[in-house]
Amino acid sequence: MVPMQPSNKKYSPRKILENVEVVDVAVKGKSIARIGEVVVLLDGGVPGDVVDVKIKRKRKNYWEGYPIAFRRYSPYRAQPFCDHYGACGGCKWQEVAYEHQLRFKQKMVTDNLHRVAGLENVTVPAVVPSPQPRRYRNKMEFSFTSRRWLSPEEVASGEPIADRRGLGLHFAGRFDWIVHIHRCHLASPDQDTIRNHIFEKAVAYQIPFYEPIKGKGGLRSLVLRSNLEGEWLVLLVGSEAPDAALHRLLDDAARLEGVRSVYYGQNQQRNDALTNVTLHHWAGDRLLPQPMKHRRYYVGPLSFFQPNTQQAVNLYETVRRFVPENTRTLLDAYCGIGAIGLWVADRTDKVVGIETVPEAVEMARYNAEQNGIDHAAFYHLSADEVDQVADTFDVVVVDPPRAGLSKKMVDFLRRNQPARIIYVSCNPATQARDVGLLKDRYHMVFIQPFDMFPHTPHVENIIVLDRI
Repeated sequence: MVPMQPSNKKYSPRKILENVEVVDVAVKGKSIARIGEVVVLLDGGVPGDVVDVKIKRKRKNYWEGYPIAFRRYSPYRAQPFCDHYGACGGCKWQEVAYEHQLRFKQKMVTDNLHRVAGLENVTVPAVVPSPQPRRYRNKMEFSFTSRRWLSPEEVASGEPIADRRGLGLHFAGRFDWIVHIHRCHLASPDQDTIRNHIFEKAVAYQIPFYEPIKGKGGLRSLVLRSNLEGEWLVLLVGSEAPDAALHRLLDDAARLEGVRSVYYGQNQQRNDALTNVTLHHWAGDRLLPQPMKHRRYYVGPLSFFQPNTQQAVNLYETVRRFVPENTRTLLDAYCGIGAIGLWVADRTDKVVGIETVPEAVEMARYNAEQNGIDHAAFYHLSADEVDQVADTFDVVVVDPPRAGLSKKMVDFLRRNQPARIIYVSCNPATQARDVGLLKDRYHMVFIQPFDMFPHTPHVENIIVLDRI
């Protein structure tokens, strides 16, 4: 790797820091440098890099900046394997060798437990690596654009580009720029085939792509879901009702090899959120089966499901190991389609799941029926409404969103004091915060991080707490 030379561009000398060593990683793919007592949060860089830094903002407790030149590259670096790396925001850690990604994630979990939870004597084990470091995702969401992002080479060429339609992922750090993707290493090669085919046919059929600034209607997004058997669910989202050209495109998608289900969603909102989109089942089965060891789950186009199927098996098996046999009652909070509660159902007399999304509750009930589990009950309740469930619980499993447990859920756990809490988290910072709020009544008996998202700064973590 040839070191980059300092830029000739003139910067204010008061805002340039030379020969700064990157010393740590931070959240959202950022890195950390220190100048004396000052912490500098950087957009880019790997621990061990020595860089010149442009300071863009000085805050009370830290500064923000980005590297403008690399004096020395870190020994922890690796050559990125994706042609779109550096522009696409899909995976920000390709430049870090995989074994070091795992080490940095282990340190993230450790630091949060020490600094946030105040647990000084905790030893975090090595992160369980993903069974597949590449092409591991079972769900991808792509955006259509009529004005795709142009590479620096395209801009420098000066050549006019008449057709800027694209289908891809957001530019790193920008919600309004879309990078057209030819090949994505996050999901199986079949995903590339389906996505490229749909894009090419949409162009051939002269279907317009959505233009949010002008408010001009057209195709907006493409969601692809797969299972371990190589079957696919396709969801196309547009702003208008299907016309003849869109009919042809949806029918084409249904005929692709491996496609089991096709949906169309009509989204007339200004934002791209799919929660309130009207869905039309177009072709094939309504649900996609997800066979996993001793369970067979079913998901719809918008169902939440762990995106790394093979690693999810490892995570669920670890949870199951800490549900004692003959447990009387188990609460599966934030249960989604019931995946964890149903996975461990054979170890408990009764499973109660609560979930705020009504469609997910229906899917959880359907999954219980399909797996022959008649001692599981699922309720459309938020975590804040858990007191409406009359049972007391021996074991509580929580798998909250990134924001962590709500105050009412923490209060519920402190008040009801189940014998064991199994906390599954996608955000070690909020998990550590919540563990700190419970540490006067619970002690940690197990901890294990999992790499659910290779080549990103995200890490999944299980903590098991027993009542003191």
